[in-house]
Amino acid sequence: MSLSKIPVLNVIVPSNPVMTIDRDSEGKPIRYSVDAATEHKIQNQRIAGMIVGPIISYVGYKCDLGLGLQAIVMLAGIGITTSSYYAYKVVREAQKVN
Repeated sequence: MSLSKIPVLNVIVPSNPVMTIDRDSEGKPIRYSVDAATEHKIQNQRIAGMIVGPIISYVGYKCDLGLGLQAIVMLAGIGITTSSYYAYKVVREAQKVN
């Protein structure tokens, strides 16, 4: 069974992703592109990351894991939130231009 057929996951997991890779004259990848349906699902993943990231940070803050592990969990939540936000923002801005 494909993950894209499971309820809830079907919103964030592409069912048939298509990726195109543009290469330079030496054959090295210079650009990766996915189809619009796949990008839509990836945007949904980014939204989920912006929701889950603060929750992870809060759990790290509230749990008694010891200062080092607590900081790592909190920083992981912050990293998930910020990377998801900036990736979402870049794609959304690109979609407005077209």
